[in-house]
This record gives sequence, C-alpha cells and structure tokens, in this order.
Amino acid sequence: IAVNASGTIAVNGSFSSYNYLNSTGVITNYSAPQFGFLNNDFTYDVSFLPTYSVTVDDTIQPGFCIYPYSKQFISATKDDCFIYLQYYNNSVNEIYKVCDGGLRTLLYSPSAVNVTALTTSTLGDYFFIAERTGINGPHDLRKVSTVTGAIDPNFTYQTPTGIISQIVEAPNGKIYIIDNSTSTNTLKRLTSTGAVDGTFMTHDDIASIALQSTGKVIAGGTFTNLSSLTRYNIDGTVDPTFNTITDCFIKNTVGPPYTTTDERATITRIQINAADEIYVRGNFHEINGYYSMQLAKLSSNGIYDNT
Repeated sequence: IAVNASGTIAVNGSFSSYNYLNSTGVITNYSAPQFGFLNNDFTYDVSFLPTYSVTVDDTIQPGFCIYPYSKQFISATKDDCFIYLQYYNNSVNEIYKVCDGGLRTLLYSPSAVNVTALTTSTLGDYFFIAERTGINGPHDLRKVSTVTGAIDPNFTYQTPTGIISQIVEAPNGKIYIIDNSTSTNTLKRLTSTGAVDGTFMTHDDIASIALQSTGKVIAGGTFTNLSSLTRYNIDGTVDPTFNTITDCFIKNTVGPPYTTTDERATITRIQINAADEIYVRGNFHEINGYYSMQLAKLSSNGIYDNT
C-alpha cells in the first residue's frame, strides 16, 4: 500500500476485483487484478483506470498485474504518481511509473531477477532499489531517477552476499538500510553517496526500522538483550529515555498470564505518524504486559496505548 500527496491510495495483493458499497447502497465492482487505486474514502479512483493488458506467466490479463507469488513493491513519488515493481514470466523485473488517467511508462529494468527492497525519496525525484544478481551473487543498492529511469553513477553500495531488506532515507539525505550480508540483519547508515557512515554505531538482529521527526531510529526485531523494540540516537547509541519493549511473546497456551517461557516474538513492521507515535506489527500475542494480537500502537516514547 502507498499513499501520494493527493490522498490517492495504491493497493496491491492477490485480489482480482475491488468492490465497495456506494452512497446509494449499491455495490459497485471494478476489475482490479492485483493492483488498484482508491480515494481517501476507499471508493475506487476511476482516474487511474488502466486501458491495456499485460502478460503474467504467459497469460494476458487486463490492467496492472503484479505476479502474486513474488515480493511486491509500490511507492508514491514526489510528483504525485506511483512506481511499482512488476514481476512476470518468472524471470523479468520491471519498474513502472503510473500517473492520473492510468498512463503507465516503463521506468527501469533491473539487471537482477531478485529485487528485495524499493523506496521513493521525499527529497528529490529518485528512488532506491536493492537488486541481487543470481542466488548468491552481489547485492547492489542503486539510486534511480523517477523522471528518466537513469542510474545515478555517483551513488554506489554493494554487499558481496546476502540481501538488503529495507531502505529508509532521512531528511538530511543519509540512508538507513538493513543488510543481511553477514546473516545478522545489520542496521547501517550510509552517506548520500552510498559510503558506510562510520559515525553511526551498527546493530544486528534488526527486522524493521522507521525514523521519528527527531532523526532517531525506531528498530524492531528479536534482539539478544531480550528486547523487541528500541530507539537509537542519531549516533546509533541506545536511547535510555525510550520505553524499550522487553515483553513481546507468542502465547503457547490459551489466555494470560504471559510468561518468559512463551516463545519470543519479532516486530516485523514499524510505521510512524505525524505525532511521532509508533505503530508496530509482528507475530506477537502480548506486548509489555498487554494482550495485543499482532498490531499495537505506542506513544512516541514507546508506552503502550491501550485506548
């Protein structure tokens, strides 16, 4: 899911149509094979209706089709459009840009089959893409123009093995990534040219990251110090003022209480709102003493919001 500045919502998944109950109580249905656009009231945005077909697994299907068994990426651009990854015929990745009226243009064709992360910038007309050549080949992080599809030759980052699973750009132009090249899911910070920023303390066992407006990093995972969510200062040191999530469990028996004998859970997704409040998703049943199934809201300092 992605939202552009106009409030249009792009969604993708394994669905074949989208329907909703309109203001007169009539169910309206649109063909939307695996990809569609909604207004902010969740009605279908017909200004993005496509008028062409694409090939998916050698089968002609109408509209924007994204191979349902591949990892799917979609992100909003600064000019109010969207870019998305289309994977088909089990071998080809293509990055398309789509704007109002359903106008779609091929923007970029990654050289690698395996794309593991994609995000657009809020600072300029470009996006970052992590692509890997072969099963065990090197993994490249590239900076690509959302206007021309050209690769920025002044930005270079490569891992010899492993994958890059998340990319987050900070307002100052530095880039945070989760790099699994040593099988440790390491949080690193890069400069605007792709060089590793040695002033930032790296951390392992990270599954997800997000930035607060202060520039501090909220990180989720299953850490060796028994915490599942913590906050790092701008230099990468642990922020002691944050209410670190240390009780995050999968309940192995029915009902509370939850104990440390239950299986440790992992926080796999983090979102930050305009007030710096934190939304987390994971495989947990309990978080810091509160029953919460896989989704929870926390204050900006990590206090569980039970409202």
